[in-house]
Amino acid sequence: MIETTKNTTTTDSHRATSPRVVDVATRAEAMARALASMASTPSERDLIGRITMQAVRRAFGAAR
Repeated sequence: MIETTKNTTTTDSHRATSPRVVDVATRAEAMARALASMASTPSERDLIGRITMQAVRRAFGAAR
């Protein structure tokens, strides 16, 4: 996606390297690893992953 504002063009790849976005992604990965470590079996880890992704989608959908 390309967004043009007042003679400047910003791409998603450029935004993805901003320090704030990198920090958020790092925190999200740490959270995901912590949640995955709570599982005692691969199937439980898969279930935790699915439920977590549903919660993330709902949260981002509500924030729109």
